Amino acid sequence: MLSGRRHLWICGLVLIASAALVAGCGKKDSGEKVAEGMLEEALEQSGGEADVDIEGSDLTMESGDVSLKSTATAEWPGDLPASVPRFAYGVPVRVTRTEQGTEGTTYGIALKEIQTGALDKYSADLKAAGWEVLTTMTSGEGGTIMAKKDALALTFAYNEEEDFGNLAVMPNAD
Repeated sequence: MLSGRRHLWICGLVLIASAALVAGCGKKDSGEKVAEGMLEEALEQSGGEADVDIEGSDLTMESGDVSLKSTATAEWPGDLPASVPRFAYGVPVRVTRTEQGTEGTTYGIALKEIQTGALDKYSADLKAAGWEVLTTMTSGEGGTIMAKKDALALTFAYNEEEDFGNLAVMPNAD
């Protein structure tokens, strides 16, 4: 199992790398090679060997028992557990899969063009699919849903003003 500090390092580096990848495309250039080296060095300083590969706007990282793949795509992930209702109120722009040893796969789906009323509609979709919606919070600019079903936990958060949302599905620790 990852230590909390190492997990934070990895998450932070993934966010930085993902932001850098949004503008990238085409063949591997010297900037991609430099970014790979910087990420590998930072991960290794946090306590282990690391292998990072950047191809255009895609990122693959391996460090110990953690494997991560982040892909720019407008497709809903086909390998997401079938019990997770498709989010039909926005457009996927990036899918990230993180495997942590025997803990299972965590999915992160970045979304844009979130429709008005998406929070209530997706909450209803979750309930209809047998999910227990733990909380639904709204604010002037967005909202959050937290839910669980069987061995899975789900969080959906969005910011209407920024027209951006994120749906995370992960193994449930309960």
